[in-house]
Amino acid sequence: MLKSRDLVLAYIERLKIVNETVNGLTQNNTKALELAERCDEELANMTKDKRNELAKTKPLFGVPFTVKANIEVKGFITSRCNLYEMNSPPSEVEATVVTRGGEGVLVASAGSLFGIGNDIGGSVRIPAYMNGIFGLKPTSFPNHTIPVDGILPKFTDYQPASEMLTMGPLVRYASDLPLIMSAKLDISKLRLFYLEDLDVLISEGLHDEQRNVIRLVKNFFETKHQVKAQKVQFPLMNRAYELWGLTGFSDSTFVRIV
Repeated sequence: MLKSRDLVLAYIERLKIVNETVNGLTQNNTKALELAERCDEELANMTKDKRNELAKTKPLFGVPFTVKANIEVKGFITSRCNLYEMNSPPSEVEATVVTRGGEGVLVASAGSLFGIGNDIGGSVRIPAYMNGIFGLKPTSFPNHTIPVDGILPKFTDYQPASEMLTMGPLVRYASDLPLIMSAKLDISKLRLFYLEDLDVLISEGLHDEQRNVIRLVKNFFETKHQVKAQKVQFPLMNRAYELWGLTGFSDSTFVRIV
């Protein structure tokens, strides 16, 4: 049986290799091996029935993972990612490694089994897309699927951001997502909308391969689950970036930059 200590040690060694290139890790958990040994000891002293129960209630018991630097964790410094690109990675990968991209590159390079990030307008989904992994932004409005306690900043003075903010997992394989976050869902009751082009000046349009994949997903839901997908277009989408800045940051330098 694979032990937690062996798994943690393997990922520590892997991190030493990949982090020299991707620069995605900001802090080490110096007690990781000690905690892993405790997990192994607990498992060794459990009955078979308790182990089976643990597999259902805590399927990731003893499994190492990484957390975005703006999520509060006891015993760690929460940087809030304020030092923007002070230690930028090499140019060929810098597009994927920004303040929100550390989780993306660590998971993609097998430096982490999975990561926990947070997302308002794409901070889980975009690093996942850019690094060829899977990221999920759970439902955040009107009620958060996952509590957002411990995320900094809290956006208490900007309601739209606080409503859209949510935590989400990043994984190498889509099949790992249910292990990180499981929820029962009646797909037949979903309202499905899709876009084929944002028409935003600061964003490149979709390539044919991307558009075809969107259509494949649409056809899957319509055929497999009888969910009618509705194509939508937003007339003012090409001004969305400017409108967002003017609405939420009218007193900041953000508007002047836009």
